[in-house]
Amino acid sequence: MQNIFLSGSKPEAFQEANEDLFPDAPIRCTFKNCRMPVRMKKHGFYKRYVIAYNFSGYIYIRRYICPCCGRTVSFLPSFLVPYFQYALPYILAFLNGYFKRRQSLRKYVEWFRIKKDGFSRRHFRYYINRIFSNRSLIQFYLNLTDQSMVQKEDAMDSRLFAKSLLEKIHAVSPHYLSWNFFNLTGKNILAPVQRIS
Repeated sequence: MQNIFLSGSKPEAFQEANEDLFPDAPIRCTFKNCRMPVRMKKHGFYKRYVIAYNFSGYIYIRRYICPCCGRTVSFLPSFLVPYFQYALPYILAFLNGYFKRRQSLRKYVEWFRIKKDGFSRRHFRYYINRIFSNRSLIQFYLNLTDQSMVQKEDAMDSRLFAKSLLEKIHAVSPHYLSWNFFNLTGKNILAPVQRIS
């Protein structure tokens, strides 16, 4: 299991196993079918590769273990997305740029590669599709946080939805959004949506 905590530190700060950067151990097990009221214990660190602005490399992630059920939980700083290499502010910044520039994805990827990074068109399309597929959950979050309700629109208006969403995120802060979104929904903003068949 992975939890997200609000962090103002940059990825560079996590290059060493520094427990001061992480929150205290939870006072009860975080797993739903355990939830024992006993403080979880520190269970070491593990390394994780991350790509962010002007940084790419391994960082340390703190892990805790429940003394009752024996399961572990990792605490990710708010710039990370579970199972993604790229940092969330980085992903959201290039998506925001794409929707603002009003040009084809191919042209934007070419421009982005020259200016910033060797990001592929496949990456862009993957993250754009994640935003669109999570639209209902994102709208639910926006409604809960009282950030002007985003109405359901046609698929043709998905681009306007994404542009509006990304502007809201940058007005608040990607770090705060990541942490708050996770706390309210139990998922991250780019989580895969489970379809019910």
